[in-house]
Amino acid sequence: MKAAAVLILLLGLYCCFFASDAHHSYEPQVDCSAYMKLSDRTKPKGCTLEYFPVCGSNGQTYTNKCLFCRAAIASQGKIHFKHYGKC
Repeated sequence: MKAAAVLILLLGLYCCFFASDAHHSYEPQVDCSAYMKLSDRTKPKGCTLEYFPVCGSNGQTYTNKCLFCRAAIASQGKIHFKHYGKC
């Protein structure tokens, strides 16, 4: 019984600390098309408050991909993805 509880605890910790950033390692770029409305391709959808920092080519750290995409779209191509994480 104790072994099962320890295993469940370890799996939970793994999911919290390692799996949350796993999707970033497979994305070499940010796809901003996912943050646009289908009816209006120039206007991004509302953004969540999740914290997965993105560094823009302007040296600014954005809280997440959505906020980066808002800035990139508003810059009309002047801001590009640099890397995941703080600048």
